[in-house]
Amino acid sequence: MDGIKTVDDLIKIKNLTPEEIDLHRELIEECRENERKISEHCSAARENLQRMYDTLNDVSQKATEIHRAFQRLVEETENLSLRLIPDEKFYRE
Repeated sequence: MDGIKTVDDLIKIKNLTPEEIDLHRELIEECRENERKISEHCSAARENLQRMYDTLNDVSQKATEIHRAFQRLVEETENLSLRLIPDEKFYRE
């Protein structure tokens, strides 16, 4: 059944007669409706995944910015700490 993607593909491959198609009309229509719903759900899922990817990408960028800002804060704090140490606390030769 490789290559069969829709009910219509299956009908073509099985060479159903018009009588067989008419006999199974309700089932065929139900399957076509289900295919339509599946297509809609797949489309919605793709859109949701794209939005989630975009959001996660934004979060990642913000986390990187916060990390850089935190690193600058640590450096500035270390520099300030060194400047606040009294001269007599430094070892000199």
